[in-house]
Amino acid sequence: MSAQIRIALVVLAALLLTCIIELVFRRRLQLKYSLMWLVLSLLLIVVALFPGIVTGLAGLLGFLAPSNLVLFAAVFCLLLICLSLTVIVSWQSRDIRSLIQRVALLEKDASESASCADEANDRDYAE
Repeated sequence: MSAQIRIALVVLAALLLTCIIELVFRRRLQLKYSLMWLVLSLLLIVVALFPGIVTGLAGLLGFLAPSNLVLFAAVFCLLLICLSLTVIVSWQSRDIRSLIQRVALLEKDASESASCADEANDRDYAE
């Protein structure tokens, strides 16, 4: 890996790391959702500083070229991110359904209480 590519990768990973931290501080991204991105950006910095890790790991795992390992790792990371987002959306959908049911029950109770109060007021006026 050339020095220019390594420098560019370190700079881009540092920008990603800074952006993620800033989003967490501004409360636009929750910490639990940012952890995977933080680990990914730190991993990119380590790989850029020590490119021999990718070459050695590619040979150990049987990849013909380190770029194939990088591509495989990128696709695997994207699949993990999609899976985690799908899990989050599923939980949120369940929570939203539960909240809608609770609000509907509360509105029903409130309208029944209001109608009972109106009937009591009507009886008081009639007497």
